[in-house]
Formats: sequence, C-alpha cells, structure tokens
Amino acid sequence: MRFFILATKHKGNNIAIVIDRGYRINKIDIEFPDDYYDNTLLDGELVYYDNEWVYYIHDCIAWCG
Repeated sequence: MRFFILATKHKGNNIAIVIDRGYRINKIDIEFPDDYYDNTLLDGELVYYDNEWVYYIHDCIAWCG
C-alpha cells in the first residue's frame, strides 16, 4: 500500500500522519527526531514483512522544512 507520511507540528505538538492515495488522512504513533517535525514529507510503501509492518521510503519530497 502506497502512503505519504507527513511529520509536522499542530498547535505546538509533534504529529505524524499518513495520507493514502484516496487522500484519507490518519494520525499515526511514530517517533521522529524533533527537527523532522518541521514539515517532512516522505513517499513510500507499507508492506507486511516477517510478521511486522514495515514502511519503505521511495522518495523524500521535503526534509525538515
């Protein structure tokens, strides 16, 4: 499944969201270093591998703003 992951700030809080191809948005619980939350946008694919979900990054659209 292909997704964007956006790490940003919302009302002063660090948040990460996934955006699917239908532009549905869901907040996810993932930790990035603090500076990544200055609008980092990643394009990648979520796959189930060896009994766990893994996100493979294909492209970086924006990195730390």
